[in-house]
Amino acid sequence: MSNFRNNFTLSDLSNQFNFIKELDLYKFYQGLDKLHSDREKNNLYNTFSHLGVEDPDVIAFLNRISGILKRLSDKEISFDNVTKSKDKHCTYLKYWLYDKLIIDGLQKHDIKIISDFLNSKKNDLDKIVSSDKPCKFHKLNLNDIYELKNIFDYSELFHDADISIYDGMLKDLKYLNYLKNGLSLYRRGKIRCLSGKKNEYCNEFNEYTESYDNYKTKLPYLSCREKFLSSLLKKDTTSKDEPLRGGGTNEDTLDSTLYKLLEKDKIVEKTHINEFYKALNKYDGIYTPNTCNFLKDNFMKEKKGICELFGRVENILGKWDDFVSKYDNLDPKDACDYLNYWIYGKIGNFNGSPCDIDNFYFLWHKHSIHESRNTNKNKCYNDKYYGFNTEELRNKKKVFDFLVYYESIKNKLKEPKNESKKDYCSYIKHIFELYKFMEWKNDSHSYKEELILFKNKFSSNNELYSLEENCPNMCLGFVFNKKLKTLCPFEENTSLKLTKEKVKQCENLVSNKVPGEIDKNNEDYNFSGLPTTTIYDALNGNITTNTYYSTCERLIQFNDNHCGIYDLCTKFVRNLKKLSRMEVEKRTDYCEYITHWVYDEVRKIPNIVLENMNDTDALPL
Repeated sequence: MSNFRNNFTLSDLSNQFNFIKELDLYKFYQGLDKLHSDREKNNLYNTFSHLGVEDPDVIAFLNRISGILKRLSDKEISFDNVTKSKDKHCTYLKYWLYDKLIIDGLQKHDIKIISDFLNSKKNDLDKIVSSDKPCKFHKLNLNDIYELKNIFDYSELFHDADISIYDGMLKDLKYLNYLKNGLSLYRRGKIRCLSGKKNEYCNEFNEYTESYDNYKTKLPYLSCREKFLSSLLKKDTTSKDEPLRGGGTNEDTLDSTLYKLLEKDKIVEKTHINEFYKALNKYDGIYTPNTCNFLKDNFMKEKKGICELFGRVENILGKWDDFVSKYDNLDPKDACDYLNYWIYGKIGNFNGSPCDIDNFYFLWHKHSIHESRNTNKNKCYNDKYYGFNTEELRNKKKVFDFLVYYESIKNKLKEPKNESKKDYCSYIKHIFELYKFMEWKNDSHSYKEELILFKNKFSSNNELYSLEENCPNMCLGFVFNKKLKTLCPFEENTSLKLTKEKVKQCENLVSNKVPGEIDKNNEDYNFSGLPTTTIYDALNGNITTNTYYSTCERLIQFNDNHCGIYDLCTKFVRNLKKLSRMEVEKRTDYCEYITHWVYDEVRKIPNIVLENMNDTDALPL
């Protein structure tokens, strides 16, 4: 292993995995290695010294590379018999070079010199590389080289290897983690180096992916081998043993907790979705075994189940117009969404591998190519599949189903005597927590559609405010705070819990008169006898949630010396938010109430300097 960043050399990897020694890249590498070990008789020290190169190690490296390029250019040695794909020569040459730079431990300045030298040998490189595109060496830094070498190790050595080798990786986790990192770097590069991005790393990355993108030659989504590699040692965080529907039935339609709530209040049939799911469950169709005969991947664990499910879907799609027409006023687009999420629920509860999931969508992709042959007016495709795992499928369906029923749930929350209000609020909090989880786990855009749907539903301040009023003390207002990984920050870790306890110690001090200087006349405001008492009581009402933590958290550090300042801040923010939602004509008076209330409360906080405060304002009567 390389001594830096846990990169493995080709020698390390081939000693661990014997199949690598049969690959074209390995044979090409060994051929270059042989040339590299043959010291050139010509001493080019003066040539390189003239270019400003003084380091003897760099000169020795350039001397050998110069000899290799010359012998390859003069056709003294050919690699045509090593690989059938001459387009790979440039990639293999770069791979060999990156490996040697890592092994020799050359530094940033040395790498720049070597890149400049190689690009000056363009004519020799063009003779070596049989491709329409030039073999260009970009001016990469050392970190770029480590990352690209890691990507090459995954994509060139392991991407098309027999998936059974991954079992061996579990015996030595350092290799598994290294290859998973290569896959992660590849995905990150796809985002980092979007088309048009101009820098040396992205130029190199984009040239590689455009010319040798293994993924584009297969399917429009990530291969199951990639998903399998990603899923190793990654346990699902949601239970798949729980039935999706309650009542002791095996029909998986809705999440069991949601279904029981909706059924109790007789709103489960307020939308078409549950009825649609049940109809899909009952549709047997005709399963043709030949449907899956061409699927040869030997890592399918649930091939029979996947093929039977697709057989049903294929028959449903064949009669799609008739199927949708049974539901009055059901938009065909909504019907297609329901079908997709019903499939998510089915596959999400299979004990299958990523290959099972990918192959189902490959069958659908293949079917959709011929879809134009049928007479259905409406079509239903799936163009939003990015290579999901079972956990992602279950999460996607749970959030989608909740959003479909949200309006009905909201109406139930407004009923003052609804016995299920507490249970609805608990379920809503669960969904909001799931949203936060999905947002932080969306690196590969698996949850893109559901996150957009959720934001469209709850991004309005009025919607969240209404929900917080109906479901208090649940931190729902934090859902779009990107600084927080969880919904309730005080539940995140022990230090925040200790902070909360620290704040609690000041509650009595805030609500009582604090000894000390009050004002110049030693007088204190007393609202109890005023007609506006109820307004000031509301302004000073206690806050039992952490809804305004992110706004006021900076004041916690001053709470020891100015006990109660954090609590006052949270009330002040709460009152300003209420002011912002008021009708315009009511805001002026309410703003005055806030002004006088906050002045009185600030005076109660210990060690506050009052010289600059206007203490002569009269209270409105």
